Amino acid sequence: MMKKREHSLKQFSVNIQMQSCVMFFPHTVKYIMVEKPIEDDSQELDKPPEPVMVEKRVCEVAHSCATKYEELIAIEAKDVELTEDNLNELFFMEKEFLESFPKELVDQLLSKKVYSVMLSMPTIKQDTVVQEAITEDENLPEPIDLMGVIEQKLSTIIYGDGTPLCPSPNSLADVHKKVNKSGQNLPSIYTPRNPLSKASALTILFSKFCQNNGYVAPLPPLPQYLVIFDINKSNIVLPIIEDLEEKVVYYGFFRSADPEKPKLLCKDPELLATYGMDRVGKDAKLVLSVLMDDKDKSLLRFVDVGPIYVSPDHEAGIDDAIKFFPHDFDEMDGEVKLWLAQQEVRDEEANDANVLGDGEEGVVVEEENSPPDQQQEPTQPTVVG
Repeated sequence: MMKKREHSLKQFSVNIQMQSCVMFFPHTVKYIMVEKPIEDDSQELDKPPEPVMVEKRVCEVAHSCATKYEELIAIEAKDVELTEDNLNELFFMEKEFLESFPKELVDQLLSKKVYSVMLSMPTIKQDTVVQEAITEDENLPEPIDLMGVIEQKLSTIIYGDGTPLCPSPNSLADVHKKVNKSGQNLPSIYTPRNPLSKASALTILFSKFCQNNGYVAPLPPLPQYLVIFDINKSNIVLPIIEDLEEKVVYYGFFRSADPEKPKLLCKDPELLATYGMDRVGKDAKLVLSVLMDDKDKSLLRFVDVGPIYVSPDHEAGIDDAIKFFPHDFDEMDGEVKLWLAQQEVRDEEANDANVLGDGEEGVVVEEENSPPDQQQEPTQPTVVG
């Protein structure tokens, strides 16, 4: 789950390059009761309404920081209640900082609200840069890479040249830190310093904003079984996979069934046919994970075909599946796609060689038929279990 969360944060960080946040610890925030301002239409009444008292948030540290933001724009501010789980997720990429907190501070974080401000770089400056690029080149410009820019800017404002654990002398974080009775430092301000820590903080402090901007929280794996077949049973198994599409989490073709050294060939049977069975080898396997269902009817359909391995139970199946289908499986290409890419390069080089010279015949480039990284026949696989 830690790897899945980090992977989700990496993907999401691309969507929030312009935004970051500053969080203020509970001891910097006070709530006072003030009289609610009288609305304009109430002045027309013969008798003024009774005064209404409302709660107002006061954070002097936040006001002090606001004077230093320069061109950055505050776009949202809110109070958030933290739990033990989302406190760890908030500092997911800042474990050392979290572990430095005295128990007194952790208790405050879990019992009182934290106040946070989301900031953004002004979009008008980016639009100006884009317009200039369009003026210079009629073609549309490449997207401007702002990854890490606002994080670095806020880090300098809050910590100077230092870090959350050791801010520079006279920086905002240093000036506003507190010292408890035991002589331990209590930080008053936190701002993420890189895109991953920023994405992690925003998903907790401004969850609705993140959901609206494409963040998908990783879900724990569902109970499932891993099933492995010899490659020669693919023609029987693939129609079942298509029929039970909603029950099959992942499937792929692997060079062997060794769970400690899984080597993906491809995920598409058509690519496998293009590669050719002589390159695939007789030891290749079709591996799939199938969800547990009532009475495991889906699993039984695969078992009837005669797999070489089935997970002993649905909990072991999760562990088995993670080895063949890790958190970044969707982005994995496999050996066959790499081979095809190399073939395209060779073809281009051959075409370039054929047109070299002034009417001369090009050099014929001999293509190698062996797949990438395959120097010898694969050894007999070690079957899971």
